[in-house]
Amino acid sequence: MSAVEPDTPPDHRAFDADANKASFLAGVHRGDWLIEKVAWPTVEISIAARPKPSEIERVASPTVEISVAAGPKPSAPERYWLRCDFSNYPADAPTATPWDPDTGAKLAADKRPKGDDASTVFRSDWEDGRALYAAYDRIALTGHANWMAECPRTAWNGTQDLAWWVMRIWELLNEDDDV
Repeated sequence: MSAVEPDTPPDHRAFDADANKASFLAGVHRGDWLIEKVAWPTVEISIAARPKPSEIERVASPTVEISVAAGPKPSAPERYWLRCDFSNYPADAPTATPWDPDTGAKLAADKRPKGDDASTVFRSDWEDGRALYAAYDRIALTGHANWMAECPRTAWNGTQDLAWWVMRIWELLNEDDDV
């Protein structure tokens, strides 16, 4: 991460401090996430997604059934990119747009993560796909004030840090359901 200049805005200083915390750097070291680009307040972060089997072959016998994974899906990327806005961080939650770094545009609906929870959070039919539908995304949280009470473990309240935020997304991308 970079050194902070004296005239750096407070939200950028807070982000930089969080990006240099051991909890965030441990995820970078493991390969779980990476800050790809910073053009304050826009930050591009890539997050690793565990490869998912492309098909399951079931082998049955009279006493046991075995499932064999047939390798990763060719269409599922190893990493998903988010183009984030960290304005007024950490008082306000970041907001993140699923991003295609090759086209420099929002990630197409057919390329977004799949699965029960991932399909809900990465939906493209809400807010034109420009934010995550989750209690830790500024745009979603602004439109769902009830989430602060209904989702206290995942709702952004300004006391969390960058590692906490990116870990929510990493966990989602690495759940057992299909991505």
